[in-house]
Amino acid sequence: MMAAAALPPRLSGTLFRSANPFPTGPSNSAAYLGRLKSRPLISIVMPVRDSAWLDAALRSVFAQSYSRFELILVDDASSRASTLKALEFAAQDSRSRVIRNAAAQGISRATNAGIAAASGEFVGFMDHDDLLHPDALAIFVRTLDAGAEADVFYSDELRINASGFATARVRKCSISGDLLRSCNAVLHFCLIRRGLLEKLGRLDPGFDGAQDHDLMLRAFDAGARFRHMPFFLYAWRIHGSSFSSDTRAGARAPERLPAAYVAGKKAVAASLARAGIRARVTDDGYPWYRVRHETPADPGEAAIIVPFKDRADLLQRLLETIRITAYPRYSLWLVDNRSELPETKAYLQTLRGRDNIRITEFDEPFNYSRLHNVMVEKIPNEILVFMNNDIEILDPHWLEAMIEHIHRTGVGAVGARLLSRRGYLKHGGMAFTTTAAGCAFNLDMDDEFYTRVQREVSGVSAACMMIRRSVFRAVGGFDEVQFPIGFSDADLCLRLRRAGHRIVYTPFAVLGHYESASRKTHEESYEKFALYERHAGDSQMRDPNYKTIPAE
Repeated sequence: MMAAAALPPRLSGTLFRSANPFPTGPSNSAAYLGRLKSRPLISIVMPVRDSAWLDAALRSVFAQSYSRFELILVDDASSRASTLKALEFAAQDSRSRVIRNAAAQGISRATNAGIAAASGEFVGFMDHDDLLHPDALAIFVRTLDAGAEADVFYSDELRINASGFATARVRKCSISGDLLRSCNAVLHFCLIRRGLLEKLGRLDPGFDGAQDHDLMLRAFDAGARFRHMPFFLYAWRIHGSSFSSDTRAGARAPERLPAAYVAGKKAVAASLARAGIRARVTDDGYPWYRVRHETPADPGEAAIIVPFKDRADLLQRLLETIRITAYPRYSLWLVDNRSELPETKAYLQTLRGRDNIRITEFDEPFNYSRLHNVMVEKIPNEILVFMNNDIEILDPHWLEAMIEHIHRTGVGAVGARLLSRRGYLKHGGMAFTTTAAGCAFNLDMDDEFYTRVQREVSGVSAACMMIRRSVFRAVGGFDEVQFPIGFSDADLCLRLRRAGHRIVYTPFAVLGHYESASRKTHEESYEKFALYERHAGDSQMRDPNYKTIPAE
């Protein structure tokens, strides 16, 4: 399951105050629908069971601007009068077909009956209480017309309440194995090639409540191609009787976990088995899933590199809190970069002689990249952790949570969840854009699934980054000239990905990061632009006839 971002005030305009979250007036779809290269038939399959909102759901389908669709309704023995009336209304439309089950079969079997009756090249899934944007199918076929080659298409979605008011919105991203095994990151609106459905074997009733998640996992494991359509094409109605609404409650004892969550957990475990991944699924990420990967019998000693200049108070807090670390095999490499204060020298004297602490000096002007490059050459350990001196350890299992990923095939670096002094998120992974001013930034808002589940990301902060020594050296380490201080981690992560390595963020390694407490830099504008110049690529979207804004 995914959590949604609450709508900020700037979005609570007319659209979101209306009980219909989608436009009701005509769109411009008529301008292009007649010029499409192909007009595939789309089958919308909707299992129905005593829905109070079926009439609204049906009307949103019949209002589609793209007309080549069929609506297949599978009535799973409904008895509610309003539902039966809505089904009668649907039966009068030539584009719909109603299949009636004499006895309730459950959501998977009901959906499978609809799939079996489908004639379309693509099958779209819709719940009996939700809404479609009037151009949902038009935008899908327009995407196809643009040459999109995929097997599974999915859109962004709104959350609406029982009255139809939009309460949240969910923006999505591309699918990865880690993400899909942490939550159902596809959800609605989902369309899949009917041929793939037949190959996969349709829905499995053993996963009722998470049958859609299981289907997406099986599609991913089979090598299906996924295509994200970044448009709000679907409104998911959240109410007390919806199948998965109970998974949004807080943490609970295993015997009180919702059936939908338990079914999803089983689906994730089945996916791991199909992929041959040695891991288990635990509940400490509820309402999402945590996949705990097996580590080697000897995971190795982690060398933690901590540069500092004075600020003995920060260093002392780090060393006091790091004692709670449950993983026993680590060493601390404290790198003194020209400390001057007598209290710092006095504190360092108290540390000398400790078994797992090594103190060394870096007697050069502060250059974050060079300092770490030098230290990596001195340290023999394969597992390295780059750590700022303004870090506080908040979770005793932080190091274990990172080590389990660094041993996975193809993983080049691992990042942690970093919090501010007041407990707000400071870092939940790093993201990149193709604008100079905003080309790299930390994900620092706990919205949707991005920062709440372990997943593949494009970058992580070196305020706490784990990396293999051999991988770091193979990509050339940090760039000491272009990125002596700022954006050195962003540049490193982009080069890691270019070399074929994956980068993983884990929210189960939790640390405090009181950013820039000990260092200040005035060169961020240059370094950000250098990052953009190096990695943005050669594209016509880089407009030479418009001003360049390297930082804001």
